[in-house]
Amino acid sequence: MPNYDFDDYGFAASRRDRTVSSTTKEDEEQLDALRKVSMRVQSVANSSDAEEVFGIDQDGSSAPPGDKSLLSVFCDLVYLTVTVPGRLEISSKGFSFSVERKDTLEYPRVIEAECLKDRRWPLESLKEVHLRRYHLRKSALELFFSDGTTSLFHFPDPKDRVNIVNKIITLRQSSLVSCDTRSPYDQFRRSNMMEKWQRHEISNFSYLMWLNTIAGRSYNDLSMYPVFPWILKDYASRSLDLDDPNVYRDLSRPIGSLEPTCLQQAKERYKSMEQEPGGERPFHYGTHYSRCALSNAGSVEIRINCFILQRRGGAFLSCAT
Repeated sequence: MPNYDFDDYGFAASRRDRTVSSTTKEDEEQLDALRKVSMRVQSVANSSDAEEVFGIDQDGSSAPPGDKSLLSVFCDLVYLTVTVPGRLEISSKGFSFSVERKDTLEYPRVIEAECLKDRRWPLESLKEVHLRRYHLRKSALELFFSDGTTSLFHFPDPKDRVNIVNKIITLRQSSLVSCDTRSPYDQFRRSNMMEKWQRHEISNFSYLMWLNTIAGRSYNDLSMYPVFPWILKDYASRSLDLDDPNVYRDLSRPIGSLEPTCLQQAKERYKSMEQEPGGERPFHYGTHYSRCALSNAGSVEIRINCFILQRRGGAFLSCAT
């Protein structure tokens, strides 16, 4: 399929090299013309008498015939690097999110194509509902769907979150596996997931991901990205004796103190801060392992151009920087 949104990133390269952009005006006009033709063809196809299909990436927020709106609230759809304002609506057939385009910021074009779309999900595709914190506030909700995707919504008015959950419970579908509003501790205590893990009925990864999920961590929020513990230190033996303490790292100390050089640097930092009169409170480590910049740095190591440019102010970095 032709990519009518092709971008050779000439503008970003020109900002780095301080030269004229390599993408010509004629190229841009040609791509724009092809893009308009493609949109007209898709419009005709969507207006045919084919069976109606709800899709996560489907544009248009208008409800299908016979669909009755039950609740509509203002919220933000949270992505890793942007939040998109809009309205979340629950109807008798599904969920829809309509972007408030007059309130959206000027996102980069590539990000806009993915994020600034109206979305719709059929009601029967909802599998799980989990309460979330956003910026430490109890104001978010994450929906898990049958195709493995999730969507995180932040509600400026926390009462709207309560109303959404109550409406979902009222419309409870047989496909809805969990809509648990209890605390993470209560969910853990009343679950048999640990016993399943101990009986080898689920993998280590599945168990750890479940713990991350009930703890409020999400792939949609950099500040609450899933974490995994570092437990072992023996990676050379062909088999492990789990009763041997030498198999495990020193769990009485944080990761940052296990390497002697890092430990010495942390001690020197603390000591120097103690000696500064009127300075801030001394500390060994200045950041948390869930710091957004660290999570983002790990994700962009894949070197996807659109995310690199968003992080670097729209310009490629030169080798000298």
